[in-house]
Amino acid sequence: MKTLNIKTIVLYCVVTMFSLVAFGAAQNTKDDIKIRMKDRFPQISELKQSGKIGETPSGFAEAVKKEFAQDEKISKLITAENNDRNLLYALIAQESQTSVEEVGMANAKRYFQKASDSDYFKTQAGEWKQKKDMIPQKP
Repeated sequence: MKTLNIKTIVLYCVVTMFSLVAFGAAQNTKDDIKIRMKDRFPQISELKQSGKIGETPSGFAEAVKKEFAQDEKISKLITAENNDRNLLYALIAQESQTSVEEVGMANAKRYFQKASDSDYFKTQAGEWKQKKDMIPQKP
């Protein structure tokens, strides 16, 4: 059996790392991100309906109360969702030649428009309110 010299080992490591990076980038196409988000959608919806997570003005999901944020299942779900949203917002921002922040804020507005009256939204002041409490009432 041949022993590998250090140059061969380094070359192998570089090629392997390049392959992993390329594979990771390939998994982050818009369609792939949307598929992952669609797969999580039922869980996200359930947590929104139960009042455990809400939407922020920047277009990201967040736990409504500290105890919900400390729940490992909820925390992992929010992290995965926000990671994908961030990736998606970056791709959209690049395509539309705008900022990630602008894409996120536009998405937050869409979430608000589509939300039920009982869904929670974080105000600019940092308070959580249900949609029904944020819409001015007609006299």
